[in-house]
Amino acid sequence: MVKIKNNLLLLLNAFFAFTLLGLFLITNNQQVMAAPNEEFVGNMRIVNITVSNINILKNHATFKQYFDFKINRPCYNGNIATFAIMWKIKNPPRNLLGVFFDNGTRDDEDDKYNLEDLKKMGNGASNMYIFWQYEQK
Repeated sequence: MVKIKNNLLLLLNAFFAFTLLGLFLITNNQQVMAAPNEEFVGNMRIVNITVSNINILKNHATFKQYFDFKINRPCYNGNIATFAIMWKIKNPPRNLLGVFFDNGTRDDEDDKYNLEDLKKMGNGASNMYIFWQYEQK
């Protein structure tokens, strides 16, 4: 179990490291993922990642495994043991896709936390990744 968890963390960290380098995925000469921006709340780094095509996440092996794309509302993962990003965020901003924490625990309950609550609490996470849908202005 520990080996599987470590391998999964390594895989997730590799994906996020790739994203954090500011590399862009290019499809049909259109930018589909923007370089992330980040902030810190206490000891937790919050990384905002904007994607213009949700299929990038749906087709990525890691996200396909842990996001429940049948849920039509933004969600977060309650704890690192299951990684299931399935708990609905209360009153989410319009273009929020979901939130992933790399560690720690949060209550496994729908509509308990809004995005600001999740940002402030962390509960043992070193990194919080917030995924946004790009909106053309």
